[in-house]
Amino acid sequence: MCIQDHEVISALPQNYLNEVSIKEHRQALTRLRTSSHHLAIERQRYTRPPIKRENRLCTQCLQKGVRSIEDEQHFIIECPSYTHLRLTLFEQTTSFCKQFTKLTDDRKFVYLLTAEGPIAKLLATYCYEANAVKIDNAQTASEPKQ
Repeated sequence: MCIQDHEVISALPQNYLNEVSIKEHRQALTRLRTSSHHLAIERQRYTRPPIKRENRLCTQCLQKGVRSIEDEQHFIIECPSYTHLRLTLFEQTTSFCKQFTKLTDDRKFVYLLTAEGPIAKLLATYCYEANAVKIDNAQTASEPKQ
């Protein structure tokens, strides 16, 4: 499920823009929220001919034999490549919202994207660090095998 499937982001300036003080983290979250990221759901939308939505797959999951659409929810909630980062995000989020672990994945996604204050900071950090992992994994996968 991607951001366009949820009406979660208002057109008004968002509080996280002032709350997330680390520029790189704020940029990573903003890119995710505005769909100006490098996930397949957006990147492969503009290829010629366009790739169908159901074929815009996560390359990291494909390497493990799993076909998953690489959209924003997959990136935040599902992709096993970021499990170590997600565990930290979820654990820290649960310290602010005790019911977080009981939410469905769709609700967790909406909750995280609409949260403010410390949870917005946590998600921004996750986005920044997960992007670094994504880039590192892509570079490793493109290196010639010895």
